[in-house]
Amino acid sequence: MKIAIVSSRASGGAGLAALRLHQGLLEHGTDSTFVNLQHIDAAMRMERPRILYRCIPAAYFKRVLRLIRSRLARERLSDRVYENFSDFISPRATCYDLDLASYSAINLHWTNGLVDIPGLYRVLPKNIPLIFTLHDMNLFTGGCHYTMQCERFASGCGACPALNSNRFRDRSRRNFVAKQKFFGSVPSERAHIVTLCKWMAEEVARSPILQRFESTQIVNGLNSDAFKPVDKQSARKSLGLDTCAPTILFISDVITNFRKGFDLFCEALPLIKQTIPHLQAISVGKDASFEKHLPIRPLGSLDNEISLSQAYSAADLFVIPSRQDNLPNCVVESLYCGTPVCGFEIGGLPDMISHGKNGWLSKDISGQGLAIVVLESLNWLTKNRFDYVTCRNQAMQRYSLSAQASAYRNLFERVVGKHGTPADPAI
Repeated sequence: MKIAIVSSRASGGAGLAALRLHQGLLEHGTDSTFVNLQHIDAAMRMERPRILYRCIPAAYFKRVLRLIRSRLARERLSDRVYENFSDFISPRATCYDLDLASYSAINLHWTNGLVDIPGLYRVLPKNIPLIFTLHDMNLFTGGCHYTMQCERFASGCGACPALNSNRFRDRSRRNFVAKQKFFGSVPSERAHIVTLCKWMAEEVARSPILQRFESTQIVNGLNSDAFKPVDKQSARKSLGLDTCAPTILFISDVITNFRKGFDLFCEALPLIKQTIPHLQAISVGKDASFEKHLPIRPLGSLDNEISLSQAYSAADLFVIPSRQDNLPNCVVESLYCGTPVCGFEIGGLPDMISHGKNGWLSKDISGQGLAIVVLESLNWLTKNRFDYVTCRNQAMQRYSLSAQASAYRNLFERVVGKHGTPADPAI
């Protein structure tokens, strides 16, 4: 059985998760190829396909350009939405230089900018299924990657708040109709949906686009050797931190991302320090522009697992203030290092965090709500000895890379078994 794991990138949350799955499948004895736009590595079975662009007649192109300009003037991304708004039909053709007929199944992850899904489906042999792993909500919305509590995806989109639009037949509505038309033409046995958490599975079940397809929940995996606990005092000394102060950590790669909740963290921090003046807040990420305005010690961008393990281990608590999220890799990484997690009761976090055991969650999505739950967490940690060994062991059991690879292999065998051996392309 030969599988193509397809992801635009090998970096970022979705890209890393897809790459780790690929590595797990190889270790599990599965013939896997990682198709992406960034890297070519024959030893690691990583390929970069030749990208083709559709030929557009000049006159038609000018008309389309005028239309785009006029609509972009009215339909601009809201300042409160960071993620890209992605159109369904891509001008890029799809991986035509790959020997598609040699694969048993195609597993698509975050593929914006790499794959035009209808184009891929047209050239794919009829008996090769498409398996979609959902790292965000884009596949079943009108273009946004996270809905931010908007419910329009359940009824057809239009008048999109992400676009500041009050027009029903806007860009989001056109994308939604295109997706609904395409997926409506795909036989239900030809596609399969993989969700990472219960919340995403429930949203898929509400989607008019995807609800007719069978779905399976499989969590992301992590190699147990990748992130390990480091002695807390040693980690703090190595990072030049106060070895005695209560310490919280957050990840701040893109502080302008409204969904990630950095503004809520900023609201919460002064409230926390009113009760714990000697609190030590540290951050990891490229963007440290906040350091002049907030009492935060930036550690910079740590791009290797050893340094990240030190940062997680140096903290008493990892704080993730996201307003909406799927199954964040950073939460698993923190738990692997034996550090409890604090955040909001949103998305996949309730699947990952058992309140009072390996972390704490707040139902109140606000700066004050975050401050209260962080103080509750630190107060408990001051009075009790946190069992970081059990925290790590339970995380390794649930998020084992081997278990993830085994679950995917079983899924591939089950889905591929319905289709038989490769056949001629369906043109």
